[in-house]
Amino acid sequence: MPTFLRIRGYRFYAYALEGNEPGHVHIDKGSGSMKVWLGDLSVSWSQGLKPAEIRARCSSPANTAKSP
Repeated sequence: MPTFLRIRGYRFYAYALEGNEPGHVHIDKGSGSMKVWLGDLSVSWSQGLKPAEIRARCSSPANTAKSP
C-alpha cells in the first residue's frame, strides 16, 4: 500500500488491488481511519475520527476557496 501524502498527521494511501471498487483513498490519523470515494469525496466508512476531521479531509478545494 503506497503512501502518497503525509500532511498534518494524516497519511493518505491506496491499495493496489481492491477488486471492482470505484476509485478511493484511505486516510489514517493516529488510531482513526476512513475510506473516501474520489468521485464525489463522500465517506465510505470511518472509525475513530472526529466529525470535524472527516469534514476537513473531504472538503474539495473548489468548495472551500475564498472568493476575491
